[in-house]
Amino acid sequence: MGGVSIVDLGRAPEAIPRRVLDHLSGMGAVVVATPESGSARALRDAGIETISFEGLGVPEDATTDRIVEAIRALADSGDVALAVDGSAPFLEGVVLGLAAGGPVVVVPAASPLAPAPVAAGTGFAELLRIMALLRAPGGCPWDIEQTHLTLRRHLIEESYEVVAAIENGRMDELADELGDVLLQVVFHSQIASENGDFTIDDSVAAIIAKLRRRHPHIFGDAIAHTPAEVTERWDRIKRDEKPSQGALDGIAHTLPALTYADKVSRRAVAVGFEWETVEDVWKKVHEEIEELKATDAGTPEAVDELGDVLFSVVNVARKMGVDPEEALRGTCEKFRRRFADMERAAAAEGHDLAGLGIDEMEALWRLAKEGERGREGAGPVGTDRPDGPDIEGRLDA
Repeated sequence: MGGVSIVDLGRAPEAIPRRVLDHLSGMGAVVVATPESGSARALRDAGIETISFEGLGVPEDATTDRIVEAIRALADSGDVALAVDGSAPFLEGVVLGLAAGGPVVVVPAASPLAPAPVAAGTGFAELLRIMALLRAPGGCPWDIEQTHLTLRRHLIEESYEVVAAIENGRMDELADELGDVLLQVVFHSQIASENGDFTIDDSVAAIIAKLRRRHPHIFGDAIAHTPAEVTERWDRIKRDEKPSQGALDGIAHTLPALTYADKVSRRAVAVGFEWETVEDVWKKVHEEIEELKATDAGTPEAVDELGDVLFSVVNVARKMGVDPEEALRGTCEKFRRRFADMERAAAAEGHDLAGLGIDEMEALWRLAKEGERGREGAGPVGTDRPDGPDIEGRLDA
C-alpha cells in the first residue's frame, strides 16, 4: 500500500526545483490530468514520466469521485503523486477528495510564501482547498490540532482588528483583516465538516435564507419606507422564528458588557417595557446613584448597585440615540491622546510625569485639552483651576 502526494506546480519557477524532482523520481506513478496539461509538459521536459487520467481508464466525463477512486486504487501498488497546476478547475474537487479520503502529502514547487495571484471568482474555492489540505493527514500540525473551542479567541481578536481598521480609515488594512475573519469562518466550517456536523455550504444557505426571510419588503410584497420600519419588522420576524424563546433569549452573554446591556434593553423595549421619556430614565439614573452611594466600597451590594447605575446610563444612551460602546470607546481614546500629550509635554521640560504633583499634572492636562480643542478648531478653554482635579472636564467633549 503506497501513499498519495499532491505536487503543486502552479507557481513553479521555469526549472522545477531539485527537491520536487527527487520526490517525483521516487514515485511509483506520477498522474496528470491530460498529456497536454502544463504540468505534464513541464514534467516531460524534466525527464519525468507521467500517466494521464485517460491512461488510468478514467473517461473524460468521469465524476470527481471516480477520479479519486482511480488514483487511490493506483496507490494500492505503490506511491502515487498527482501533479496539478491550476489549468484544470475540476482538479480542486479531486484534491479535496484525496485529502478527505486518507493521508496526503503536499509538495509545493514554489515557496508557499511566494505571492500568488488569484483569478477573480476563484479565491473562495482556493481558500476552502487550502484549509482542507492544512487539516488533512500530513498537513499542518497546528491547524490539525485546533478545535472550535481553541479558535474562539482568534475569532474575537480578528473581529476587533477589523473594527480597528475601520476606525483608522485604512482600506488596505480592512481588506487584510476581513480576510483573517473569513479564514476563521472557513476554519470552523472545515472542522464541522470533518465532524459530520455541517459544511460551509450549510452556513451560506442559512444566511441566504435568513436574508430573504427578513427582507420581505425586497423579496416579498411587504412595504418599508424607513430604516426604523425595517428594524422593527426584522425583530418581529426574528421573534416569530423562535416563538418558544423569551424576548431576551439568544443574546450572547460573551458580548462586551455595554453592548450586552444595550441589546437586553432594546429587546425589552421591543415588547413594550419602556420609559415614556428620557427624563424618566434620568430619574432612574439618579435613584440608582443614591443607592450606590449608600453602599460600602468593595461589597457585593456595591457591585450590584454599580451595575444598576451603568445599566440605567445605557438606557439613557439608547433614548438619546447613542451607542454606549462607541461612546465609551471614543472617550477612552480621547483620554489616551490627552494623556500622551501630557507625557510629551513633561518630557520636553525634562520631567517624568510620574514624578510630578497633582497640580502640575492638572496644568499639563489643561494644556493638552486646550491643544486638542485648538486642533479641532474649537474656541478657547478657560484656565481657572477648580478646587479639585478636573474630572468632569476630562470626560467632556
